[in-house]
Amino acid sequence: MLQPRIPTYIVLGRIVAVVGLSLAIALAIFFVLAGKPVWAATAAVLAIPFGAMIFLIERAPGGASTEPGKEHDSTA
Repeated sequence: MLQPRIPTYIVLGRIVAVVGLSLAIALAIFFVLAGKPVWAATAAVLAIPFGAMIFLIERAPGGASTEPGKEHDSTA
């Protein structure tokens, strides 16, 4: 049986969230090693919205935590 297709906005949202989170964390590590704690903290704080984005996208209708066939069921 074929799995339902994942909507394009979910796929694009996942890509943006993962790339943004990875970049922000990498910059935070780089700035820690460079001895710039304020820049490191700023980069770490910028990672928070991307982490929240991943959390919200996974719970969106059609996301990974949605059971197949129950995308539009409001009782789930």
